[in-house]
Amino acid sequence: MHGAKQWLLLPLSASAVDASLGGDVRKAFRRGEVVTALVMVAAYAGGLAGYLAGIPALVVGAALLVAAAMLYLIWAMAGLRTQAGVLDDQAQRLQEAVGVVRLLENELRHQGMHDRLTGLPNRVLLDDRLEHALRGAARADGAVAVLICDLDGFKHINESLGHRAGDKLLAVVAKRLASVVRTGDTVARMGGDEFAIVMADIDEPGVALNVAERIVSAVRRPIYVSEAPITATVSVGLALAGVGTSAEVLLSESDAAMYAAKSRGKDRVVCFEEPMRTSIVRRMALRNGFADALHGGEFYLQYQPHMSLPDRRLLGFEALARWRHPNYGEIEPDEFIPLAEETGFIIPLGRWILETACLAGASWQHSAVGTLTMSVNVSTRQLANNHFFDDMQAALSYTALEPTALILEATESILMVDPEGSARVLHRAKELGVRIAIDDFGTGYSSLGYLSQLPVDVIKIDKSFVDPLGEPSGRGHALVSAILRLAEQLQLATIVEGIETEAQLQTLVRLGYTIGQGELLSPPLDRDAAAALVRAQANGVDRASGLR
Repeated sequence: MHGAKQWLLLPLSASAVDASLGGDVRKAFRRGEVVTALVMVAAYAGGLAGYLAGIPALVVGAALLVAAAMLYLIWAMAGLRTQAGVLDDQAQRLQEAVGVVRLLENELRHQGMHDRLTGLPNRVLLDDRLEHALRGAARADGAVAVLICDLDGFKHINESLGHRAGDKLLAVVAKRLASVVRTGDTVARMGGDEFAIVMADIDEPGVALNVAERIVSAVRRPIYVSEAPITATVSVGLALAGVGTSAEVLLSESDAAMYAAKSRGKDRVVCFEEPMRTSIVRRMALRNGFADALHGGEFYLQYQPHMSLPDRRLLGFEALARWRHPNYGEIEPDEFIPLAEETGFIIPLGRWILETACLAGASWQHSAVGTLTMSVNVSTRQLANNHFFDDMQAALSYTALEPTALILEATESILMVDPEGSARVLHRAKELGVRIAIDDFGTGYSSLGYLSQLPVDVIKIDKSFVDPLGEPSGRGHALVSAILRLAEQLQLATIVEGIETEAQLQTLVRLGYTIGQGELLSPPLDRDAAAALVRAQANGVDRASGLR
C-alpha cells in the first residue's frame, strides 16, 4: 500500500500526472496486489477530478476506491462461484467413484466367500456360519448337525467324460442339495466333489437323518450333462454337536462318518459313533507328523525287482515308499499317500523318494548285471508342480544316474487329471532320456487312442488282470493277450504286476510276456538285500535285452 499512499497525497495538479503510474500499477498486478493497484488508480482519478472540478481529491478518491472495492468483490464472488461449481463436480465424481469401489468390494467379498462354479458358500463362509450356529446353540441349549457329502466315483466320471461334464455334474448336485434342505440351512462346497451342510436348531437327530436320506435319494436320480444320463451316488457322514463341541471337531466327526459310509459300500448315510474317534485322532496325528517324520528318518524305501519271466534274471527295481511310525508302526502307502496328496506334503516327500531311489540306482548301474532300471511313482500334484522337472534333473545330476535308467510311473487316472500339462512335463523328461510308464494299466478311464499322444514307453499290467490267470477255466486269458497285442502294435514294453503263483507265471510266459514283478519272483527288499541280489545275479551273467 506504500505506492497507493504516495499517489493519494501528491499535490493534485496536471503536473502531478506522471508516466510512472502505469508502470507501478502493472508491477502491483504482477505481484498479485490487486487492491494496491486499484487504490493507485482511484487516487490518480481522484486527483484528476479534483483538479478539473475543484472537488477535494480525498473525497473523490475515497468514492472511487469504494467503487473499485465493490467491483473487486463482485469479481471475487464470481470466482468463488466458479470454484464452488468445480468442487461440486469433483464431489459428485468422488461420490460416484466411492460407489464403484463399494460395489467392487462387495463383489470381491462375495467371491471370497462363495464357490464360483456352484454359487454356494465356500469353506470360509461355512466356518463362519458353523461358529455362529454353535454359539446360538450354546445360548439356547439347542443342537447343530453337520453333514459331509462326498460323491462316489466322481474322479472316474470326471476323467472319462471330461472336466466340463464334471463341472456340470457338480452344479446339478449343488442345486439338488439346496432343494432338499430346510430353509435357513447352509449348503457349502468344501472343494472338489465334497459338500457340507450346517443345520442349526435341531430338535431331534431324526430331523438331520431325514435330510441326509433325502440327499442320497436326490443324487441317485439320473443327471443329464450330455446326451446320455449319468447315475451318481453320494456318501454322507452325519455328526451332531455335543456340549462344548468345537467347529473343528464337529467337521472331523462328520468327515470320519463319511469315510465310514464309503467303506461300508457307499451310496448311504452313516452317523458318527464314538469308536470312529480313533480313526480321527490317527488321521490328524499322521497329517501333523509328516514333516518331522521326513526329517527324522521314519520314511524309507524298499525295492521290488523287475525280473525276466522266462529265466528270472534281474532287470531293474521299483522304488516303494514306506513309513515306520513311532506310535502306529508300519503305515500302509494306501493310507499315507492320499494324506500326503491332500496336504501337499507329497511334494517334499516325492522329491526325497526320487533322490533316494536315483542314489540307489546309481550305485548298481555299473554292476556286471548291466544297467538296471529304477522305477519311481509320481503323483498328480508332483506333475502339476512347477519345480518337478528341475527336481528330477537335480536328482539325476546329484546321483549321476543315467537318465535312460530312470522310469517315471504314473497311473492312467493321474495322467488324465490334466492331460495336456502332464504330457508337457513328460515330454520334457523324455527328451532327457527318462522313460515313462503307465501304472495299473486298464483300471483307469483313459481311451486307448490317447496312449499314442503321450510319450509312453512302458505299460504295467494291473494285478486285477493277473489274478484270474491261474484258474483252470482260463478266464481272463483273452483280455491279457489282447493287451499284449496292443502294446506290441504301439511299440511299448510291458511289465506285469502282482505275479503270485507259478501257474500265473507260466500262463504269462506262454502268452508272450517277458517282464514282471510280484511276490513269486521277489518281495520288496531293503537296500542292502537289493544290493545282495544284484551281486548274486552279477556272477558272470550277461544281461539280456529287457527294457533296453
